[in-house]
Amino acid sequence: MGKKQTAFGRFLAWLKSKLFPPVEPPPVEPPVEPPVTPPPQAGDDLDISKVIWDEPAGNVGAWPIVAAFTGLRWNGDGCSVNSITGTFAWPLDPSPNNDKETIGNWWLLAPCSDGKMHGATMEWLGRGKLGFSGKKWNGGDDTHGCLNNWKPKSGETIYIMISTCARGGIKNGRERSAAKKLIIP
Repeated sequence: MGKKQTAFGRFLAWLKSKLFPPVEPPPVEPPVEPPVTPPPQAGDDLDISKVIWDEPAGNVGAWPIVAAFTGLRWNGDGCSVNSITGTFAWPLDPSPNNDKETIGNWWLLAPCSDGKMHGATMEWLGRGKLGFSGKKWNGGDDTHGCLNNWKPKSGETIYIMISTCARGGIKNGRERSAAKKLIIP
């Protein structure tokens, strides 16, 4: 038979439970697994992996999308936008002749004479600038590769994007906007 507990023993057990309640260990959170592959970049209006990049900067389409623009429109001889976001952290182009606060480039992605989509820089992107004129392709003096002689055609679908400075090589980072569709009126 078990021992009978006295009133004093019950009191001590009660007092011990009040003074030293049992401590539950904190719950153990399962470890968070890192993603196996990075999530795909959303936002490009075309399959950017099919673009042939006609600049020494290489596969600009693989650069992360950190910038955006709104209100893309054809303005008769070039393009303009209502706003650009995400470029505030882009440093100035460190080139010695950068007297226009250049932070990046405007890009043209268009079908070329070989029937494939090519990408080339069209103009420098200055801090706070919201567009560029088509003087660069009205003679093809500043485009590279297959798009060197490209001319806008009414009804043609092109894509426009911006990036950190990529003309002539990478200068101030590897970031870009999504490529956005534009049909030339």
